[in-house]
Amino acid sequence: LVEAVVLTSSLIGIVFGFLPARRAATLDPIDALRTE
Repeated sequence: LVEAVVLTSSLIGIVFGFLPARRAATLDPIDALRTE
């Protein structure tokens, strides 16, 4: 049970950390600053 909780929370952290970083890597920094 503990292993399942650790694995699940790790996967959630990876997904929700990786996806915005992936999107930010393809985004133009000037456009990101302009729209903020």
